[in-house]
Amino acid sequence: MVLVLLAHLWRGGCNVRFTIPDIFEDETHAVKLALKIVGICLVAMVLITAFAIYVMARREFHEVREMHQQKVTRVGEIIRESVDVVYRADGHQGIISAIKTHSIQSQGLNYRWVWFDVAVNDPAYPAASMESLEELLDGEGMDSVVMETAGETRLYSYYAVPVSGRTGAIELSSSLEAAEDESWRTMKIGLFAIAAMAIGCIAVVAWAGVRMIGRPLESLMEQTRRIGEGDFNETSKLHTGDEFEDLSRALNDMGQKIVEQRATIENESAARLAAMEQLRHADRLKTVGRLAAGIAHEIGTPLNVVTGRAGLIRSGKLNDQEIEESAVAIQAESDRIAGFVRRLMDYARHAPPRPASRDVRLPLQRTIDLLTTMAAKSNVTIELVLADDNGPFTAWFDEAQIVQVFTNLLVNAIQAMPDGGQVTVRLANVGTAPGGYVQIEIQDDGTGMDEETRVQIFEPFFTTKDVGQGTGLGLSIAQGIIDEHAGSLDVESHPGHGTIFRILLSKSAPETTDHS
Repeated sequence: MVLVLLAHLWRGGCNVRFTIPDIFEDETHAVKLALKIVGICLVAMVLITAFAIYVMARREFHEVREMHQQKVTRVGEIIRESVDVVYRADGHQGIISAIKTHSIQSQGLNYRWVWFDVAVNDPAYPAASMESLEELLDGEGMDSVVMETAGETRLYSYYAVPVSGRTGAIELSSSLEAAEDESWRTMKIGLFAIAAMAIGCIAVVAWAGVRMIGRPLESLMEQTRRIGEGDFNETSKLHTGDEFEDLSRALNDMGQKIVEQRATIENESAARLAAMEQLRHADRLKTVGRLAAGIAHEIGTPLNVVTGRAGLIRSGKLNDQEIEESAVAIQAESDRIAGFVRRLMDYARHAPPRPASRDVRLPLQRTIDLLTTMAAKSNVTIELVLADDNGPFTAWFDEAQIVQVFTNLLVNAIQAMPDGGQVTVRLANVGTAPGGYVQIEIQDDGTGMDEETRVQIFEPFFTTKDVGQGTGLGLSIAQGIIDEHAGSLDVESHPGHGTIFRILLSKSAPETTDHS
């Protein structure tokens, strides 16, 4: 079970799935976090336990080594003063007898006198290699070496003693089997502790993980998912009495605040849209006011024709053919008056936006016709120039709003030439369908603008006109309308060289239309 849980934790949610106990079958998702937390704690405890086992084993070895060194040092210090005399009197055997007299013989503990200047096959040659005893060759010091002898691990300790110009040492050796057995017992205890900790961790996962962490977390995840889907109602009521309950309450409060803020935003957006539409309508009415001076000429001339023809008919001096011609003239001039009034009313009428795919030429030509009289009074002519392909110039737009843009730009162009001139309107297709655009350029022969003025002309209420001639909203409104159509409105101007306004309208419907 422990291996299964550790393997699941190690793989971290990979596609490989393991069979887990029944207690987790319905809590697989809820227990993941608990598994990770407990798994991290378990790994930390295993590392700490393994380190403790290692420290204990090292300590036991050092205790055995220290015991060796203490014993061999004690014997060496006792016989150090007399070993030279004993050696001269009784030779090598005398030294061995002296060691036996002053040492404590016990099972598995062997004392021996060795020489460093004898041949390898000599019985008095050290069990350890000379390479490992280099520090003792000068006849001073003490050292210990672990060696494998006849399949047994033994510890050899050496205490060097100078004897009549020769270098010898007391060698103490003992088996390390007991120490190794003790180390294994320590390791078994550690492994048992690790197993106990693993079982305890499983219990923590089963109870604390699922009940105290997993299930509340699952409920919070569901609550968060619903909020993400737009359901801001109170979707969770945890009663755990801890931080999870506080978090659930905070999520519910957040959902209610989002509902309130959404309602506020919707109301403000609706009010803003209404205000913008009213502002645009007011701008259209302002333009109608500018056209009022031309109405008298536009309507007065046809009315004079109608009055004159009607007077001739009333006089009775006309024959039947002349009467018919006069009636035709009266009807034509009446239609002319009606058409002008209809265009003026269409432009001034407040209507909701209705974007669709249309030919730009129609609203553009109607706008030019509407402003012809106003332009003529300023000694300005308006010319429409079509590209070589000659259409169709189909784009996606709302007709009433685009007419308002054309009107603002043309009126500005006319007013930019107080001494008269020409406004050239160029219409062309740019790019390739469906990602192409219809480009409308409106160029005047006016005074142009410097750079400081050019960068401010689209700001609301910025105007260079005299008081009473402009509000500074026309270009700002025009840019807002073009932005809503996912198009662009740019200006190119230099002092003394006129101005060009360039509009790009998309041929395809935008994915989203932002009316905010």
